[in-house]
Amino acid sequence: MRAGVIPAAIARQPWGIILPLTVLTAFGAAVLYSAAGGSLEPWALQHLIRFAVFLAMAMVIARLPKGLFTWAAYPAYGVLVVLLALVDLIGAVGGGSSAGSTWASCSCSRLN
Repeated sequence: MRAGVIPAAIARQPWGIILPLTVLTAFGAAVLYSAAGGSLEPWALQHLIRFAVFLAMAMVIARLPKGLFTWAAYPAYGVLVVLLALVDLIGAVGGGSSAGSTWASCSCSRLN
């Protein structure tokens, strides 16, 4: 059997999802282009750049082994819980974030 022209890593991508998503993104860019009076700036170009960056990130993440995420899930959760506690302990109130009534509270924190 002869090897295909398309590399296996590219052939394995879920093109049934990627192609319609790309068409939808192009339509969104066309709407933003029209809303900006026929100019790619300020919205359409940023929209297309964001799509390209996040699609590339998704393809890279898809190539990582699933065991990596299993291994990193609990330590990452622990770090995020500690960071969330630090926000409550050393965070500053600013910009009116304490306005309004408290709708939830516990012994160590109040949620507005």
